[in-house]
Amino acid sequence: TPSQPTSFTEIDLQQQTGMTVNGTLTVSFSFNNLIPSTNYSIFCYTATPAGTRMEFADVLAARQFQVTACCKTVAISSDAALFRQDSVYYNVGKLLLSHYPKQDIVLSVTMAYGNQASNNSVWPTSFYVSANSSSQTLEYPFTVKPTFVSNSARFNVTVMGPGRQEFSIEYRLSNKLTVLSANAATSTFALKLASAELQADGSTIVVTFNNPTNKAGYSTTFP
Repeated sequence: TPSQPTSFTEIDLQQQTGMTVNGTLTVSFSFNNLIPSTNYSIFCYTATPAGTRMEFADVLAARQFQVTACCKTVAISSDAALFRQDSVYYNVGKLLLSHYPKQDIVLSVTMAYGNQASNNSVWPTSFYVSANSSSQTLEYPFTVKPTFVSNSARFNVTVMGPGRQEFSIEYRLSNKLTVLSANAATSTFALKLASAELQADGSTIVVTFNNPTNKAGYSTTFP
């Protein structure tokens, strides 16, 4: 809890209970869906089988502090892995935050060709994310216009600002991109399966191809 409870009922709402048997002194609990790199206060109380509970003042005094492990993530994904030089791919890339930052951050993205990076290939090149602002989005799309031919292009992401230590960077797909010359044959852009990812809740498989598709004529998700 981010603050302290005002009653036993608030603790009971967590639906975490356990029982000591035959003189055992420990009870284990598991808490799901915690946010990485976040401070938590833990409150618990004991009660007899008849329902007599310890004093509430003692519950507050026994507070335990824990910090969840790092890290929140910034994931970068792209709807295409094969590009044509000087062609514009609107909102083809996306930066995805797993959680809001506790302190302000700036996300920066560039497209690199071997050892050469180009700010002119991506726009916008940066996004400002303010702390704990649940009114803002967790998704930040960007447009790509490759400027160099390369078979080893990639996106580079940097997290700056006071909250940068909260985040690690996760590259979806292999992050190996190919940029063909402006006059490359159209047949070179034949679709290839890039990845298939089962979502955490098990309800959806996200299939990504190396280039944008017409989604089989569907405007949203494919059944």
